[in-house]
Amino acid sequence: MAADFQIVIIGSGPAGLSAAAHAAKKGVKHVLLEAESHINHTIFKYQKKKLVMATPEILPLRSDLEFKEESREEVIDSWTSGTNSAGANIRFNAQVTSIKGQKGEFVVGLAGGETMTAESIVLAIGVQGNLNTLRVPGAEWDKVQYQLDDPDEYQGEQIAVIGVGDAGIENALALATNNVVSVINTADDFPRAKPANAALIRAAIDKGDEPGGMITIQGGHMVPLPFGSFSDPETGRVRIRLVDVESSSYRVAREYMIRLDRKDLGDPEKLRRIATAAGLSSEAFRDRYGYLAGG
Repeated sequence: MAADFQIVIIGSGPAGLSAAAHAAKKGVKHVLLEAESHINHTIFKYQKKKLVMATPEILPLRSDLEFKEESREEVIDSWTSGTNSAGANIRFNAQVTSIKGQKGEFVVGLAGGETMTAESIVLAIGVQGNLNTLRVPGAEWDKVQYQLDDPDEYQGEQIAVIGVGDAGIENALALATNNVVSVINTADDFPRAKPANAALIRAAIDKGDEPGGMITIQGGHMVPLPFGSFSDPETGRVRIRLVDVESSSYRVAREYMIRLDRKDLGDPEKLRRIATAAGLSSEAFRDRYGYLAGG
């Protein structure tokens, strides 16, 4: 008995979509099975307007779909249009639960009990389900998140981003627009990031001419530290010192530090709280330290 399909493709990431589009153009009887209600669940879950660097860096591009650096939304639209134009046969909400048999006579089982047969299988499920989670106490807290959908949902918060791969850097840069973001890096550079992302995070760190700074208490006196003063005059890059964030000295330093930016001066209530912590009135605090934030 002939199989239902010559090829069953599982997963609608770039590999699965490329396989389906090529099979359609070659007239090969096929079906692409996607567990979700949309293509490419990995990119669909990216933060809004995230730049997707979809161009292969090592392997030559051999796909009927267009691959280039675009926003999340543009990539989804482009790949949807490309597979539709090619006539790819895609079934959504089709979760594969089993694959049995051998080449020429595979049997694919779906949630709900349906089965189909195939001569060949293309397994293109990706790694979206294998998150690299923290393995420390507190990793299960609600405030620890592994997915950023919309950076604009976070306003005026203090956020720590752990990790400096591409996802960590992109999330940190997006969140920094409206929040105070700290990046935790176990190295002194960004070896795992794409060159473009590494350049962006270095530029964000190295902006010595941007307003903003910290006010520290040293020897019982408040000492202002403009962000620009953190740069090494010889290299122009921010000086980095690795510290133990669990140490008592680090925790004390955090308690005796005020981080100031321009938005703080424009928020009367926030300015009042900061000024109170410094033992000053809002007006006196602005007069003495407003220049740090360009105010």
